[in-house]
Amino acid sequence: MHLEEIIFSNKTQTYIMKKFIFMILTIIMVAGLTSKIKAQTQNKATATTTAGAEIIAAISITSGLPLNFGLMSSPNADVEVNISTTGIVSTLSPTAISLFPSTATNAHYSLSGATGYTYAITLPADDQVEIKNGTNIMAVEKFTALVASKGSIATTGTLLSGSDSFVVGATLKVKTAQPIGAYTGNFEVIVTYN
Repeated sequence: MHLEEIIFSNKTQTYIMKKFIFMILTIIMVAGLTSKIKAQTQNKATATTTAGAEIIAAISITSGLPLNFGLMSSPNADVEVNISTTGIVSTLSPTAISLFPSTATNAHYSLSGATGYTYAITLPADDQVEIKNGTNIMAVEKFTALVASKGSIATTGTLLSGSDSFVVGATLKVKTAQPIGAYTGNFEVIVTYN
């Protein structure tokens, strides 16, 4: 071999060797980068969760019989007349007023809604309800409710089979020589799901 051929041959081999080394390094780098990407991907976890809702029947209330304390005489002293949740009309001052309760009724309410759900009753607070005859006024206070699903006086109940009912009693404050006449007024009873 001539010297030029040997030099040329060595240059070619060096060139090929450099190319080969460059290819090997490139493969190693790509492999390392791929491993790093896979490692980063494996550091993340994902969970899928279900979202949902269920709509139940709205609670509703219907007023039946009105609250009526019945007939009474104009008293000779300030008295309170009570109608219990069982419909009994009474006073602690029987010598000051005469009661004729034959027309007396408790306020009656029927409810409907989602079966098995409980509800709360909000009755009027004292000093919020008045009944009137012109400018003459009597206050109604001490509201109570007898709830069918409880079987007792309560402010909560349960919609057994999707319904329930309750009756309301209260106390009427009658002033001395209260003017005669028919007195009327309104009040609200609110029910809400618990």
